[in-house]
Amino acid sequence: MTRYRFNIARHHLLLHGRGSKIPSVKSTRMYIAPEKLDHFLSFITSTHIVQDLTFGEKTLKLSSNTEIKVPNVVRSLIPEQIVLQYLSYCSDVGFTPMSRSSLLKVLSVCSASTRKSLQGLDYVSATGAKAFDELEEVINKLGNNYGKGLPWAKVQKEKLHLAKRYLKGDYKVGLFRV
Repeated sequence: MTRYRFNIARHHLLLHGRGSKIPSVKSTRMYIAPEKLDHFLSFITSTHIVQDLTFGEKTLKLSSNTEIKVPNVVRSLIPEQIVLQYLSYCSDVGFTPMSRSSLLKVLSVCSASTRKSLQGLDYVSATGAKAFDELEEVINKLGNNYGKGLPWAKVQKEKLHLAKRYLKGDYKVGLFRV
């Protein structure tokens, strides 16, 4: 045993106590091809995914200690839905994307908040959401009061939810492809 190792062991004893494990620091680095990152960033900054807010801005601090002021933006979809749409977009276009976990990591680092509710942000979207709620009430009435039955109502509600999800996200991505 060298004198250096002896001194390190004594230092560890003083800091952490006798017999305690040495804390391991896990540091992982990830390489992302710039063209793949640029393709994903252009997708998530499109107007189909992100809406600018009319007020406020955020300050981003880079690793070089420079600060950049960016306007507040709101994502219209949750990160998982954005990744799923991006992967389907890439398969349609024939582009090889990054892995799902890398895409989610990029989204977690990007500065944007997720829209919690449609009410108050966009009048047309709020009216559309209200229309879907009214259609669901009509389906419930048809199923309960007019003899269509509960299984029929359940199937129709599922179709209605799929249509709403399509209009909220996939329809916009289809417009992005054009």
